[in-house]
Amino acid sequence: MILEHSQEWVYLTNVYNQKEAAIVCNFLLQNGITAKKLFPGEGDMPEEEGRPKAGVNLYVSKENLPEARELLQIKEQKVSTLDKSSLFFWIVAIPGLILFLWLAFTLITRVMTK
Repeated sequence: MILEHSQEWVYLTNVYNQKEAAIVCNFLLQNGITAKKLFPGEGDMPEEEGRPKAGVNLYVSKENLPEARELLQIKEQKVSTLDKSSLFFWIVAIPGLILFLWLAFTLITRVMTK
């Protein structure tokens, strides 16, 4: 697909909405990759290559496609790691803290009543 005469743009991914598209585009731009947003139906052909018909399609230059895919995979891995660590926090750390505070309160109460 050609969006500009000087550069060939290729499909990268589809995101849910404009906010998600802005986040992904800014992330790519911070890493030196310019991305273009197209909404299905705006001169885009969403039926090609199994592309979804809703959301926002993101395109990058053909030369940057491998690096952009790699960056998005790294970002997804970081997000899933964050999810796992926050799950650990809620399942282990918070109950552990509550138990610690209960034990400390119990010990202090016993020492003060003697």
